[in-house]
Formats: sequence, structure tokens, C-alpha cells
Amino acid sequence: MIQFRHEAFFYSDAAAFLKRTVPFIRDGLAAGEPVLVVETREKIDLLRRVLARDSESIEFADISLVGANPARIIPAWRDFVDKHADSGSRMRGIGEPRSRRRCQRAAAVRAHRAIRPQERPLREQGQRGSGPHRDEGAQRQGAQQRPLTEPPSRAGR
Repeated sequence: MIQFRHEAFFYSDAAAFLKRTVPFIRDGLAAGEPVLVVETREKIDLLRRVLARDSESIEFADISLVGANPARIIPAWRDFVDKHADSGSRMRGIGEPRSRRRCQRAAAVRAHRAIRPQERPLREQGQRGSGPHRDEGAQRQGAQQRPLTEPPSRAGR
């Protein structure tokens, strides 16, 4: 049976971020465990500078690319796990999916709803629309769009 352990920590600056992440990464590498870091470009660059040659053994992914569509985050982690599942070793990961920009956008939406509560986003109305609630990539590939209130089809899986 696969065991999973998830820990979270808060930090206030880059030094506090490094204080927790660098030993975690180095301990994993020393134990022969694969490591995936899904972070901002700035934090990836910071970790690469601090870890120097150790960073060559780490898989990095930029959250601004992976997390641009939140539906891609879990598949990215799943791909990492699938890639290393046969190794028999534990795996380590560091990720921070919520960007400051997304938090600011969420705060703006909450403020707008407080001012105009009668206006609900299209997603809540069960309608399709443009923007972050529509899979525009699927539309470009010719996939059929469905209202967001319908559960995804399990056919063919």
C-alpha cells in the first residue's frame, strides 16, 4: 500500500523558506529519493543557487506554468509518482500552488460579490463562459464543451 504524508509550513521570507526546504531536499537526495519542486521561478532559481550541484538531481516545475490551469497540478504530481513508482524508494515534493496573484484575484472577487451579490459568476449560474472557468485548450482541440455543472464523463477511462 502506498503511504502518503503531507506537511505544511508557513514562512515569512526567503531565508525561512530555505531553512525548511533545503534540509528536506538534501536529506531526500542523500537517501536516494527523487525530489520534485513545483514553485515560482524565483524560488526555483533561489533553490538552484543554494543547492548548487545538488540541484541537478532535482526535478523542477514552474507553478506559473503548471498551475495556470489548476487541473494540471495533480496530473503533474501523478506523473512524477508514476515515473518513480518502480524505484521502491520514497519520494519527496515541495509545492506552493496558490500564487499571490491568485489570492489577490480571489480577494477582488469577494469584494465584488460583497458590493453586487446579485451578480454571480457564470460558473455558479451553470452557464459556460470565457475566461478561467472554460477549458479553452479543449475548445481549440475541437473537444465538445459541456456546462460546468455536469460531472465529467467516465466513459472511455
